[in-house]
Amino acid sequence: MPAPRVKDLISHFLSLSLLKAAAAVTMGFVVFFSCKPAQYNLSDSPQPEEEKNVEEEKPGEEKEIPEAAGFQDPGDLTARRSIRGVWMTHHALKGKSKDDFEKIAQQLSQNNVNTVYLCVYCAGEPLWQSDAYQAAGGRVNTKTDLKAVVTALQNQKIHVAGWFEYGLGMQSINHPIAQKHPDWLQKKKDGSPRGNENGFVFMSPTHPKVISLMTDMFEELVNLNLFQEVQLDRFRWTRDSSKGGEFGYEESTLSAFKEKHGTDQSPEHRDPDWVRFREEKVNELVEAIYKRVKATDPKVIVSVSPVGFYGVSQSHQRWSDWLKGNYMDLVIAQAYNTNVEGFKTHLQNLKSELEKAGVGPSRFGIGLRAHEESDAAMVEEMILHARSEGIHNHVLWVFHYYEGRLGIKDEFETITRKGASWSNPAEQPYVKLD
Repeated sequence: MPAPRVKDLISHFLSLSLLKAAAAVTMGFVVFFSCKPAQYNLSDSPQPEEEKNVEEEKPGEEKEIPEAAGFQDPGDLTARRSIRGVWMTHHALKGKSKDDFEKIAQQLSQNNVNTVYLCVYCAGEPLWQSDAYQAAGGRVNTKTDLKAVVTALQNQKIHVAGWFEYGLGMQSINHPIAQKHPDWLQKKKDGSPRGNENGFVFMSPTHPKVISLMTDMFEELVNLNLFQEVQLDRFRWTRDSSKGGEFGYEESTLSAFKEKHGTDQSPEHRDPDWVRFREEKVNELVEAIYKRVKATDPKVIVSVSPVGFYGVSQSHQRWSDWLKGNYMDLVIAQAYNTNVEGFKTHLQNLKSELEKAGVGPSRFGIGLRAHEESDAAMVEEMILHARSEGIHNHVLWVFHYYEGRLGIKDEFETITRKGASWSNPAEQPYVKLD
């Protein structure tokens, strides 16, 4: 299917003032990205260099944060020009030295990984000295030397993104922020904050203090000057069943809905207006984070790892809106299927959602379930099938040690063998690795 053409308008405002009235000059740059149908190559053989995109200047008046500021769509991707990534948990780094970090980086490089999504907010604690989080009542964990980890990976020409894994989630009702601020939590109609996600409770995307906390934490993360990319995760509504949609009845959300729709009745959880309202509130928080990141450093890429296709209906996580609205640069959707046929169906649904966004597959990728319980040959088959469908960005869940053994050891051995999907290195298409 031909990918639609994307126009990203980037406006830059320059104000000069001396002793007399200022004259404002605004110039915009529109980058036209050619998204012609790709001749997809399932093998790992080198591909011809793509034609350079051409920039055209146009004047503009917009003073807001530029759309997709700092992000350049790379155009058509190939097997040799795409993300080869892993998500790396804090457990993989716990108790390790700088020498250990260097060995891990070498191992990743040897397996042709060019991107690591490094967990920086996990297990209910940010891994940096977060003033915002501590002011809210949370604890920080600075035992892992993030700079040493990032340096070791970058020395191996690996791009590192700061992965905000826990997002709105907290692993227990006993989390100090949940205890201190129960009004910040998402709730069901019966007032309970407990869902069916491994004991997690979630903060509400509508509470003003939650919005401030999240945007402040992302500003802190960017100001560490360690990451050229930050990735959102768990920015959604939690659920109590496989159908989802049960949460949102906390005061901050319910009162806003009633005011907007002029009613004093609590809606049923599948009411279309109520569903769309909760989608919009997640959208607004994601947009606020995006704008704060770009205002802090326009060069930083903002990506997200949503809960696949079913997250749209279960968790009101309408990520196609984020791409269409130009407040998300890149989506890596979780496609954690445990059989190939289910994966193929899931991928088609994801592509349909991507089509709604009006962007091409260069703004999209998939996460694959790959750890100690997975079938390595199945993961290889999924990668090849995704390539046949024009989806070339792939990230493996998860780089983690189970009882001292690397969980994706079998996957690495399978996908990097001679002639396999990752047998040769690939260029990271979004960031120049010096």
